[in-house]
Amino acid sequence: MPHTFVVFTLVSIRLLTCFLFLPGFGGTNMAFRWRLGIPVVLALMIASISWATALSEAAVTDNSWSVEQVKAADWHVWSTWIAQEVVIGASHGLAISLMLVGCQLALELVNGISGGVLRTGLPTQSLPTSFPYVLMTAIFFSVQGHHAVINAVLDSIRWLPVGGEMAMKGSSTELIGRTLQASYQFGLQLSLPVAFSVVMSNVAIAVLGRTVRELNLLSVGMGLNLVVVLVASFLFLGGLGVQFEKEIRSSLSHVRSYWSGPACKSAVAFDSYQPSDTTVVTGREVR
Repeated sequence: MPHTFVVFTLVSIRLLTCFLFLPGFGGTNMAFRWRLGIPVVLALMIASISWATALSEAAVTDNSWSVEQVKAADWHVWSTWIAQEVVIGASHGLAISLMLVGCQLALELVNGISGGVLRTGLPTQSLPTSFPYVLMTAIFFSVQGHHAVINAVLDSIRWLPVGGEMAMKGSSTELIGRTLQASYQFGLQLSLPVAFSVVMSNVAIAVLGRTVRELNLLSVGMGLNLVVVLVASFLFLGGLGVQFEKEIRSSLSHVRSYWSGPACKSAVAFDSYQPSDTTVVTGREVR
């Protein structure tokens, strides 16, 4: 049916935009067919089981859309719908991507304290250079962060139906600022244990250098610092995963708190949605 196609198109845009910003899905890390295929499959599932439309009240009649009604939608109406879906999807994806900015902050702090062991003499795309980002991406998937994001986007269809009127409760700069603040705090929490271990290692090397005059402090210290950084990171890996999971859910809750859903009667409510592995979604028209 035409209305099902419209819902499918708009939901696909929302999911695809979110996936483009998620760590591990964007860039060249995943083939384009998979980045496009996963949102399309999810949108097909939602559109096929929703029997009511989620479009604006002006074009809704008797719970169904005819071909003429779909064609009657002006280009600026379509552009408004598409822009809304892009913004909603991007807000969810960016909320997680900005969390990885904290990983970059942690890299700079640890790199400065350890004497640049993560970059000295290494190509820019080497594993030690990108170690914090690779580590956090792996933790993101291990704590089911991608499930949390997908659940949040699917849940947004309930409180931000496609095609409905919506508005932000606060400014976008405030939302980005709060997300960056949480990201920087997380970066400090991530880097402090490793930085403390590196400082203790440097103190031990300094004491050893005062005892053994013939010791080459530069060569021994740089190698030891790199080992300490890697070992300390893995020792704190368990607590890091728990903390990162909390930060993911906190960022997604911040995104939701800044959006206000539509008040029009044409909105589709997905009342039975529960964030779980076996989700069943049913739609009904809100009156």
